[in-house]
Amino acid sequence: MRKRSLLLVTGMLVLVASLVVGPSATATTERASAGTVVVIHDQEPGILNPFLSEGNGYTVSLPLNKILAAGTIYNDKVKVIPELLEGLPKLLQKEPLKATATFKKTANWSDGKPITGADFVATYRTIMNPNWDITAREGWEDMAKVTAKGKSFTVVFKPKRAFYGWAGLLGSRVLPAHKVAGQDFNKYWSDSLDIASGPFKFQSW
Repeated sequence: MRKRSLLLVTGMLVLVASLVVGPSATATTERASAGTVVVIHDQEPGILNPFLSEGNGYTVSLPLNKILAAGTIYNDKVKVIPELLEGLPKLLQKEPLKATATFKKTANWSDGKPITGADFVATYRTIMNPNWDITAREGWEDMAKVTAKGKSFTVVFKPKRAFYGWAGLLGSRVLPAHKVAGQDFNKYWSDSLDIASGPFKFQSW
């Protein structure tokens, strides 16, 4: 299979996957020139949407981790720390399990729009939509209610259905509500990404 180059903008050259990206609006310090990283892999992804079955693979997840950020991530000591969230998800009650989380005030999409609780709600609704070929709905299907208020969102699980990895779900990667609305999600991000929530943004593939 032919190789394609994928550029992630930073100061070093990385040979691992296959796309092209530049610094996004969420970077802590915006620089006029951040350099370019070429990511090369011996396989190329079928699509770029990590939420869909066809996009659920290493060749997609590796470069997209810095394009589509998550609420929480593991650090180099294998400890969960906030990325887009201002802190770790908080447990409000055990039965039925109720938890909440809040995005950082500085968390924005690359088009300048703030990342809010509405984006988490949109992510939940997209994942639970039976029309879309979602990779997995484990845990999400146990949610009874998902609400948002500004930068915060709250999840209530079904009685006796508390998901063991609830904190991980609340710290998941989110979708941009203003972008996915009205989209055929099975075709969204097939060969390009029009927005970013991490320190890099997609340029070309």
